[in-house]
Amino acid sequence: MIAKTLKGLRTMLTKTEFPDVAHFRQALQIPEPTAGLLEAEVSQQKAAADLASASARLKAAEQEVAYAKDIGRPSKVSAAEVRALGVEVERFSRLEAKAQEALSRLRADRRTAVQTEMADAVEEFAEVLKRKVAELDTLFALGASVGDSYHRSGHLKTPQIFTVSPLMRNFMRPLREAMARVR
Repeated sequence: MIAKTLKGLRTMLTKTEFPDVAHFRQALQIPEPTAGLLEAEVSQQKAAADLASASARLKAAEQEVAYAKDIGRPSKVSAAEVRALGVEVERFSRLEAKAQEALSRLRADRRTAVQTEMADAVEEFAEVLKRKVAELDTLFALGASVGDSYHRSGHLKTPQIFTVSPLMRNFMRPLREAMARVR
């Protein structure tokens, strides 16, 4: 009976055709970002750096004014210079916000495009994994059953693969549960 079950399982596994790993390596390649997205990232980084630099200059000027006031001497920085730096910070803040908004929009567009473009390959990959996990589970269950048959016979030495099959099946429980949640 066990030999017949093993033969049936072997037949099932050899008839099941799965795409190979090379197929998935190619099908699951994430497309490179567009030149527009890369340019937007550079623009946003530059705008953020300009804002940080202007903010640092404003803070230094404000500290100089406060320090000069505390020690009772005239400041090296005029009130007009501080106001001008404040205006500059506001301008760079608006530029950085615009650059960030443009970058976020391009990233969202790319995310949607990549998900759409790769949806079939991702679904196929998930299905193959689910089937492989189910096959392994079936094989380990069979191994555990064969091991029980050896054990019940009493006088036969159980091959090691059949003694570890129940353990391997238990190790696979979290994998089976995780794969059941995959959509």
